[in-house]
Amino acid sequence: MIFEDCEVPVENLLGEIGKGHVIALNVLNLGRYNLGSATMGAAKYGLELALKYTKERRQFGKAIAEFTATQEKIADMAIRIYASESLQYRTAGYLEEALSDLYDSPDTALTAKRLMEYATECAVCKVYGSETLDYVADEALQLHGGYGFIKEYKIEQMYRDSRINRIFEGTNEVNRLMIPGNLLKAYGKGQVDLEELIKQAVAEIRAPKVGSIGIISREIEAVHAMRRVFLLCTGLAFKNYGPSMSEEQEVLMKLADIGLHLYAAESAVLRTAKSIARMGKKSML
Repeated sequence: MIFEDCEVPVENLLGEIGKGHVIALNVLNLGRYNLGSATMGAAKYGLELALKYTKERRQFGKAIAEFTATQEKIADMAIRIYASESLQYRTAGYLEEALSDLYDSPDTALTAKRLMEYATECAVCKVYGSETLDYVADEALQLHGGYGFIKEYKIEQMYRDSRINRIFEGTNEVNRLMIPGNLLKAYGKGQVDLEELIKQAVAEIRAPKVGSIGIISREIEAVHAMRRVFLLCTGLAFKNYGPSMSEEQEVLMKLADIGLHLYAAESAVLRTAKSIARMGKKSML
């Protein structure tokens, strides 16, 4: 659709004149979060299809669900979905906290500002969710074998439909560039003391501290280690490229991969820790 010399009634104006791009960008941010939720739900459905088929399909006298290679695939799908669901709930909490007192507010500028604070998390939701769905759809089809290509089986349509999600709401490549890019922008504006964070990470790598001993203590320490690696790599990249780092897309993409998996892993561990605190060890069964 092309609008030329189109007049908009005052009562239909969204936000401030000349600031429409702010609303458009925030629509993208929420769209990315929503797409993460949609793809996570679709991935769950893909897992259900895989479970149903592998329990029914028999080879060598038993259901293929009984083979350990099948069980490994099912477990890997479930792990990815758990992480995807965890980061969606976590981001939902951030967005609700940021917007809960603004639902009836006429201050669109404040609403836009608060939404923009979580642009990175929304980008992670979109990338991780869409790639989780692609992974699940691919593995679920693999478990269906040749039947996965036949339209009578629902996994065939899921495999075709999943692909577009890595393009919707900005390609995954564009969203990846945003993840470290937003951190560097915040550093440039003095909003994040990146240098101090990197110094702390280096110090912890040189003299690691033993954390608390518990059911998931190793997982908690693994998250801390991932954060140190992310900060160290970011620091090394910035030291090497300086202000021109924004042009080094291959470096930014690699940093984004570390960052989004860090957010996913941390979200899963935090969710598990809360579950254990509420329900005890039985929540692990």
